[in-house]
Amino acid sequence: MPAMPKRIDFADIKVGDTIRVVDVVDMVITERHEHEIRSVDDEGNGSIYLEKSPRIGVNRKFQLVDRPVPTLPTKLGSVLELHNGAGTWILIYEVTRGKSIWVNTHNGVRQSVAFMQQRVASAGGFEVIL
Repeated sequence: MPAMPKRIDFADIKVGDTIRVVDVVDMVITERHEHEIRSVDDEGNGSIYLEKSPRIGVNRKFQLVDRPVPTLPTKLGSVLELHNGAGTWILIYEVTRGKSIWVNTHNGVRQSVAFMQQRVASAGGFEVIL
């Protein structure tokens, strides 16, 4: 994942994700001294793992810090779609090389299993279609 977490909607959070919950609170500054700022805010109690903040006037945001990427399927004929829109790929056994490779179904580009695992990680995952 990138050094700066990207914003994620609550509905897109998955089991295994590491997220950062950010509460944005607008405060009215009532006094300012040399080393102190006093403000009016609304302190509330409650779990930070709620979709909506228990604090009145708080705009809750979620940031994706890390998402584990599962390993690629190993069954020949498996078809997957990368999350970043980098095409649909199928796993075949290439007789001339004597090993399994991933082939892009749109343009025929061939990639090794190790390269595709790295590509899937940078894409943020994949969906198995078949």
